Amino acid sequence: MIEPRLLHAYVDGELSAEERQKLETELAECQDSQAEIAAIRNLKSLLGNAENVECADVWASCKSRLDAIDRVKKSGNFITKYSWAFVTGVAMFILIGGGYARHTQAGSVDSSSLAGILSSSNRNTPETQVRNEELDKILGVANRNLSQFRIIGQQNVVIDGQPARRIDLADVQGRLSLIVLPQITSFDGMDPDRNAQYFFGQIDPDTKAVGWRVKDAALVLVGQREYSELRDFAYNHLVRPE
Repeated sequence: MIEPRLLHAYVDGELSAEERQKLETELAECQDSQAEIAAIRNLKSLLGNAENVECADVWASCKSRLDAIDRVKKSGNFITKYSWAFVTGVAMFILIGGGYARHTQAGSVDSSSLAGILSSSNRNTPETQVRNEELDKILGVANRNLSQFRIIGQQNVVIDGQPARRIDLADVQGRLSLIVLPQITSFDGMDPDRNAQYFFGQIDPDTKAVGWRVKDAALVLVGQREYSELRDFAYNHLVRPE
C-alpha cells in the first residue's frame, strides 16, 4: 500500500507533475490505496460541508492547562537536580550526629518532645521558597523524585538536649516538617505498624507524626494529615526504614 502521507499530498494537490504521474501508476495496481483515496476525499468533503463551531474558549482552556503542565514539568526538572545533594547532605548530617552518639548514650524521642520545635514554626507566615548553597548541601531525597514537593526552609533545633535538624517541605496539599535526629534510635509514646517499621504519634489535635529508623538515626515526618498520608509520603519520597 502507498504511504498515507503521499495519498494525502495527492488529494491536496501538493505533488509535482512527475510525482503525481508516478503515484497514479501505482494507484492503478493497488486497490487498498484506491479505497484510501476515496476515504480521504470523503473526509475532506465532510469537513468542507461541516458547520463552523466557535471553540476559542475551549482552545484557551486547553492551552492554559498545557501551559500549567509544562510549568510543573520544568519546576520538577529544576528541583530534581538537587536530589543527590540532598542524599549526601542528610547522610553527612546523620554520620556527624553518629560521631557524637559514640560519646553519648543513644536516646529515644517522644511525640510530645516535638511540640516545642513545632510551636516556633512559621507555618502561618507567607510561603517563600528557600534555595541557597548551604541548603543544597543539606537537603535531598534518597532514590526518589523531588518534583512532587518543594523545600521551603530548614533550621537547627534541639530536642531533649540533643541536636537535630528540621526541614520544612511543601507539596500541593500544604506543608510538612521532616525532623532528622542523629542520636535517636527509638520512639516513646508512638505506636508501631504491624512490621514495626513506621511509628505513629499525635503532636496536637490537628497534627500527626510518623517516625522511622535509619542507620544510627531517626526521621520524623510531621504534618496536619492522616497517618496513612504521612506514611505514604515518607515511603514514596524519603529514605526508607532500615
